[in-house]
Amino acid sequence: MMSSDRGSIFIETLISAAIVAGVMGVSYRVIADSVSRSSMVESRRMALLIAQSRLAEAGDSRPVQPGSTSGSQPPFVWRTVIERQPGGLAGSAAGDLALVTVSVRLEDSDRNLATLRTLRLTGGSPP
Repeated sequence: MMSSDRGSIFIETLISAAIVAGVMGVSYRVIADSVSRSSMVESRRMALLIAQSRLAEAGDSRPVQPGSTSGSQPPFVWRTVIERQPGGLAGSAAGDLALVTVSVRLEDSDRNLATLRTLRLTGGSPP
């Protein structure tokens, strides 16, 4: 084997190693980003389930009354706000309309992961 062949093989090996290192670095970043996004999607899914549960509870297990309630289901914090809607079914035997808003966020964050809104009837007056 000639001396120039050994040098050429060494250069080719270094270039191949650099290419493999670059591909591995990019792959690591892609996998780390994927894991981060998967974790965020799971957090949002859980927040949405909590919001749906709290929204379903409004008017079913307790009467719809204006005001707000909050609580926590670690690592999440939820808040339910009920507001009367002007111009709804005022004076109706069915009752007035109320906007029910449920928001859920992580305990250590100010940004809501899920916010759901719906209209519910407040208790109507008997006919």
